[in-house]
Amino acid sequence: MNAMVNVTESATTNVSTNAIKLIGFKAYEALVRAGGDAQAIPGFAHTPYLHVNGEIIWLGSDLAELHPRAVIMERPFLLKGKTQHFDTSDSRPWHPHRGVLEAAHLPRVMETCRALCKPLQTLAPAKGFGSMLLNQVPEYPLNLASRNIENIACGFRKGSPEHVYQAALPLIGFGPGVTPPGDDFIGAALFGRALLAKSDAAAWDDIAQRLLGKAKDRSHIISSTLMADLIAGHSFAPLHQLAEALMYAQAQAEVIAAIQKLIRIGHSSGWDMLSGFIVGLTGRVSLCD
Repeated sequence: MNAMVNVTESATTNVSTNAIKLIGFKAYEALVRAGGDAQAIPGFAHTPYLHVNGEIIWLGSDLAELHPRAVIMERPFLLKGKTQHFDTSDSRPWHPHRGVLEAAHLPRVMETCRALCKPLQTLAPAKGFGSMLLNQVPEYPLNLASRNIENIACGFRKGSPEHVYQAALPLIGFGPGVTPPGDDFIGAALFGRALLAKSDAAAWDDIAQRLLGKAKDRSHIISSTLMADLIAGHSFAPLHQLAEALMYAQAQAEVIAAIQKLIRIGHSSGWDMLSGFIVGLTGRVSLCD
């Protein structure tokens, strides 16, 4: 995530004395195994990301950041020292729900997505690749990847995993931020595609793993880990809520509510994931054509 959470000297409490509001199952299991201790990640000491016996977790205070790896604290916090301690004894871990969209329901979902053009225009200005949903050109340097995004969408429309792989390859590690927009977009696109009940799931899983392998080489451990989570269907609660709202034909208000929470994540990560998710699920880039 791009600057996911602001951890500053004005925070009100030390994390070791702060109660946990919600915790994702991966963060919970890692902390239980480690006796509640987590360490700063070399090179990321001034970020909310921590290392727990081979697993990455992060801290937040915004419920929109709930994720299998997230620890959502009751109050804003201050990180002190290289080791942080968490009391998980009263916590119940959150597990994301992942459904399957039957092919017969895809036209309805695509129509619902097309109807989002005007509502999305009333939200905060679109950021990152999210601007392409509104038929706008993303800011530099993301505008340099516009053709790749269009080609990725074409690959999803054609049902061609190899087409998607070739178009997505240049986006691995592309863009600014702790998690580059290219990684967020690709991971979310594969998350969206995996919701479809198709007989060629193995072929899509193959290119997902190949792209993830490239991310481990071209990006860094935090971004490649979160991309792996997206591919595995484990992501932020608002993204899961959006998928459920679309799959189960919930009212547009429920869809918009999920999107509003999703786009709060990071500087542009929420928007990048939103656009990737819609491209992977529908094969469309702009919702305003």
